[in-house]
Amino acid sequence: MKDYYKILEVEPSATLEQIKSQHRFLIHAWHPDKFPSADLKTKAEEKVKAINEAYDVLGNHLKREKYDKVF
Repeated sequence: MKDYYKILEVEPSATLEQIKSQHRFLIHAWHPDKFPSADLKTKAEEKVKAINEAYDVLGNHLKREKYDKVF
């Protein structure tokens, strides 16, 4: 199972506002258009997918509760 807290670089005790803020920060930092080479662009696209997947779970109260019980 993926560690969504690690992907978003937040503590498990992070508030929803902290998670939203960190999501925005990471998406901005890893935006694929910032990387000129194809290799780096591909890596950034993969990173953005992982960040969005983590945010989809941690940014939703019900999904986060379910995730925390399993994790």
